[in-house]
Amino acid sequence: SMLMTDIVTCRAQAPTSSSIVAGWIERINLPDHAMVFEAKLDTGADNSSVNGRNIERFRREGLSYIRFALFDDSGKFVPIEAPVVRTVKVKRSGLDGDSRPVIRLKVCVGGLIFESDFTVADRADLSYQVLIGRNVLAGRILVDSGRERIVSDKCR
Repeated sequence: SMLMTDIVTCRAQAPTSSSIVAGWIERINLPDHAMVFEAKLDTGADNSSVNGRNIERFRREGLSYIRFALFDDSGKFVPIEAPVVRTVKVKRSGLDGDSRPVIRLKVCVGGLIFESDFTVADRADLSYQVLIGRNVLAGRILVDSGRERIVSDKCR
């Protein structure tokens, strides 16, 4: 049988003493936009994503930008304009992949604030407006898949 120490040494990014434990559903916020969401913390997703409505791409001073509406759980909506940092091909089980723009957002999870990349897609079928993937979780947040809403949604 494998010992705990054996498991930790095989990890690419072992949790640090500053890692927090969070549930698979947590209230998170986007401090720059004063928006709060119930988000799914998804260890199976490479990238984090937000559900943007009425997505428009445009160019400004030669750079690629995106404009969309983001709705939080209270129904408040904020128009967001952001530079596209790259585009990713997203594979969804049983469906053809689609190409999604990636933007950088400041996010707060369990009191920790960091900037991270988020893909933007208009997906009305999403149960959660925000998905937090491994690009945010790795080395920072351990997900307890049996628990929900265990960390504070306040930001330091």
